[in-house]
Amino acid sequence: MNDFYISFKSVLAKPWYSLMSVLLVATGTGIISLLFLIDNDIQKKLYGDVKGVQMVVGAKGSPLQLILSAVYQADNPTGNIKAEEIKPFLKHPLVKKAIPLAYGDSYNGTRIVGTDTSYLNLYNAKLKKGTYFSKPMEVVLGAEAAATHNLTVGDIIYSQHGQAVDADKHDHPFKVTGVLAPTGLVIDRLFITRYESLWDVHEVQGQGDYTAFLFQFKNPMGQLMLSKMINTNSSMQAALPSIEIDRLMTLLGTGYETLKILAYGIICLSGFAVFVTLFTSLQQKKYDLTVMRVLGYSKRRVLFQVIIEACILCLAGILVGLLLSRIVMYFISVVKDSQWLSGSMFDIRELYLFPGVILLAIIAALIPSYKIYKTDIAEVLSDEK
Repeated sequence: MNDFYISFKSVLAKPWYSLMSVLLVATGTGIISLLFLIDNDIQKKLYGDVKGVQMVVGAKGSPLQLILSAVYQADNPTGNIKAEEIKPFLKHPLVKKAIPLAYGDSYNGTRIVGTDTSYLNLYNAKLKKGTYFSKPMEVVLGAEAAATHNLTVGDIIYSQHGQAVDADKHDHPFKVTGVLAPTGLVIDRLFITRYESLWDVHEVQGQGDYTAFLFQFKNPMGQLMLSKMINTNSSMQAALPSIEIDRLMTLLGTGYETLKILAYGIICLSGFAVFVTLFTSLQQKKYDLTVMRVLGYSKRRVLFQVIIEACILCLAGILVGLLLSRIVMYFISVVKDSQWLSGSMFDIRELYLFPGVILLAIIAALIPSYKIYKTDIAEVLSDEK
């Protein structure tokens, strides 16, 4: 009879012990898998949105807040900066590109960002329908923003100050001229217009203030020189996304590592459960295994069956755990409509779970296997008489 079939039938013969082992393995691997998927999505989001942005200049305050507000559009601005103060830095020979941003208004909770077409180019945004804005008070919608508010080309909207949904509306109408194709980046969630539009809405006479600038440089020296110059010799601040993202990941990392340690602990506990399952099973069928030895099964073959049984339990646990992690990920990303999670369904690190858990299965099977290896056939048969 096939060794794999015998081991499989042995697992089914003790359903409650087997189920406990599978669920413990599934819980541990499921948590680790979910952490991998969430970490993968957050890193894609963090580094995808900031790609191409080497420095952010804004009003003095928290550098992390400046990055979150100017790049990720996920926080309140630190304040405004004067056009006259930023102007000399825009013309610096080491500056490749400086993208203006003016924000602080919204439409039913979705941020309106005043900028120019270089912001669209930064995220390689393409039109799905309509045209780009060509003058103030024309607005282009990100794919997600358009779907959320059920807006299309030709619609008229009125902005609100701040992010509150119930804030008073301004009197100046925006006309929707285009809808962007999905990019998977921050621009999908925004309304994009000319920066002069926000000045017009607030009835600013002449040159208005900016909220921030996104900088690209011709070489790394520009980033070092200008950040120091701005932070030392102006009322503005220059924040470097690479530094602030590392700081943010450090803040997130404490909870992440704690959960990972918990998950590894659960997996180790599951290894003990597999050991108990195998040990109990062997006690119950010691006579059957001895008869198999009499019929010609070698010690190694019987030992191999025990290891196969442990591997079946652990592999079943891995598969159930991976399935559960994807169900939870789907719930978070779709049902909760999280802007940070795209619902990615694979992370390369999950592949390491298979050899790791199988090694755990083999370790869990060692003591029961050794007990079989040392079993005296004559003694077992005499005890059964």
